[in-house]
Amino acid sequence: MTDRAPIETTDTTSKTAPEPQPGPGEPKARPNETEAARQAAAERRARQAAQLRANLARRKAQSRDRAAEEEGL
Repeated sequence: MTDRAPIETTDTTSKTAPEPQPGPGEPKARPNETEAARQAAAERRARQAAQLRANLARRKAQSRDRAAEEEGL
């Protein structure tokens, strides 16, 4: 006989329904992420996107102003 513990087998068949899959265009859900965390992440991404759009608009305006200034010289 050996000193080793017997090998335990686990049942890998799931008795519950699978998690619903996200629709097209939606990020994949992380298994341990709560709805509040998903909502906070979505709001954070929306704020970042708005900030990027505002920065792009500002840079375009600055570029137009510089071009107009150079034409006027």
